[in-house]
Amino acid sequence: DYLMKIHTAGNFLLSLINNVLEMSRIESGKLELNEKPCRRAEVNQKLGIIIGERMERKNIHFSFTDNVKTQVIYCDELKISEIYLNLLSNCIKYTPEGGSITLVSDELPHPKEGWTTIRCVISDTGIGMAPEFVPHIFDDFSRERTATESKVVGTGLGMSIVKRLVDLMHGTITVER
Repeated sequence: DYLMKIHTAGNFLLSLINNVLEMSRIESGKLELNEKPCRRAEVNQKLGIIIGERMERKNIHFSFTDNVKTQVIYCDELKISEIYLNLLSNCIKYTPEGGSITLVSDELPHPKEGWTTIRCVISDTGIGMAPEFVPHIFDDFSRERTATESKVVGTGLGMSIVKRLVDLMHGTITVER
């Protein structure tokens, strides 16, 4: 079981690193989606394997409410996973030990027959951010605090990648403090 988890996490992280290296392709408009049917439950399970241990180490309580009836969706599974991994990783980084992270997925009506809209809201009990930083959260290399000040290491690219992938998929993302 542990070997399967290590293998799944290793393969996903290798793919994630390759996508980060393709940031220039995103900027140049050459990155294409590899859309195909995928099972949401499998995506959720893989993400749980990758982030679950990190949450356990920090004693973070994770609550997931899935109000989505459609279980097979047509999407780029790797890019969707990358978005969730970046968002949840930020939550884990900035949420203190014993805190909580909540993810709620809702299925909303879509005007186009055979399509659906899925809204995901992620919230945490983390340190938050200053109101003046919010407009810059999706900027490249943007961090509110340096690693020295916050004791959190990162490049400031995660949210920029998320925003660009969401835009590529014709979705929307907003941040509230």
